[in-house]
Amino acid sequence: MAKTSLSLLHLRPAIFCTALLLLLLSPYGATSSSLHDRRHRRGSGHNQEECNIERLKSQRPSMRIESEAGVSEIWDETEQQFECAGVSPERHTIQPNGLILPSYSNYPTLNYIIQGQGVGGVVISGCPETFQSFRQGDKHQTIQELRQGDIVAIPAGVSSWIYNTGNTPLVLVSISDISSHNNQLDQTPRVFFLAGSIPEERTSTRQSRESRRRSDRRTSSDNIDNIFSGFDTEILSEAFGVDKETARKLKSTDRRRGFIIKVDNLQVTKPTSEEESSRRRESSRSNGMEELMCNMHLVHHIDNPRRSADVYNREAGYLSDITQRDLPILYRIDLAATRGHLRRDAIFAPHWHMNSHSIIYVIRGSARMQIVNNNGESVHDDRVKEGEFIVVPQSFVVMIKAMENDFDWVAFKTTGSPIMSSLVGKTSILRGLPEDVLRNSYGISREEARRLKYGREEETMLVRPSSTSTSSA
Repeated sequence: MAKTSLSLLHLRPAIFCTALLLLLLSPYGATSSSLHDRRHRRGSGHNQEECNIERLKSQRPSMRIESEAGVSEIWDETEQQFECAGVSPERHTIQPNGLILPSYSNYPTLNYIIQGQGVGGVVISGCPETFQSFRQGDKHQTIQELRQGDIVAIPAGVSSWIYNTGNTPLVLVSISDISSHNNQLDQTPRVFFLAGSIPEERTSTRQSRESRRRSDRRTSSDNIDNIFSGFDTEILSEAFGVDKETARKLKSTDRRRGFIIKVDNLQVTKPTSEEESSRRRESSRSNGMEELMCNMHLVHHIDNPRRSADVYNREAGYLSDITQRDLPILYRIDLAATRGHLRRDAIFAPHWHMNSHSIIYVIRGSARMQIVNNNGESVHDDRVKEGEFIVVPQSFVVMIKAMENDFDWVAFKTTGSPIMSSLVGKTSILRGLPEDVLRNSYGISREEARRLKYGREEETMLVRPSSTSTSSA
């Protein structure tokens, strides 16, 4: 990066300003915050040797946890590709009228709502209870409406809950950034329950010895209850100013119900649009704590290609990014995401991520995915299918071709301002090279070099199907 900066300084001022402006404005170019990264994202315990990957394979969950009103599926975070990326993937299915009980973690989490609708809340100590029900006399903190296509960011240590208000299951997929600089513990995923518990019945698939050892630390204790369970009942009652019976109820958990329970007609107060506007006006007179934490926007919709697509090709598909520019909380948690759609037989041309890993979850359909490492070796050339996760490590080159049907995915990025570099189309690296450099690099004619540079000049990253395209793997 130092060489690039030095060469820019020797450009004529007008050329330098133009180049800098393009870098700042392009959604797939460098940003000032990413070029001058002011934070060390990876945790000190992260083992970079885990990224010496020789073979990648798309993965299905390794553990299934059934609660009263839903199911949680967990991927094995000790699998090499997830350990390289420093993440722990999960998928939660909440039945109608199901409530995920309040909990928090010591690392940030980024969620994508695959289907369904509901409401959710985050609770931060010290923030005002801005919503009030006069009928019930209840006051509580911010509640957000959730729907398919929403990205939901949860910072480390922030308590959250979700309730399914629809008639169909609410399904969300997430990554927990266990190697985040916010995580001061080790990289074992931990959830701190304010209520509920891990159910006694858990189903695990076959795992390695190391995976079993780490999973034992995570979920295999005989008693995994809420945080109040470990406190003395009498002192709890004194601390809360309640009787001992209430304190005992705080501690007690029914492990048969788990941490997703059925609640008919949950009574919460949602803001009207006028109330939300008023709250934002009031926030201008808030103290620093309220400005920085209490009024953070945590939800952003990215499932409307006509409004949110950064790359759109009617015949090929679209890409919709959400970065810290779209949702400032992502600057704090240092994560981002891309929602992608490919039409049948269309191609997401070869590209790599300059400053992040890409953790891809297949929402629907299937595609042939090819990934190549720094030795020019294929580490993955296979079909990826609905319900699977796969990691594309930083700088590894990936190409995706949709198969028999359209292909939909969400890709989580391990930085809040990811930069993508493409080899095909308007933003192609090859297009930026002189013809003679291409000719001598590949031993091709001048005409062939020009076709490489300009053959897809009307397309950006997504390539429409050719007339002779087939769906064979």
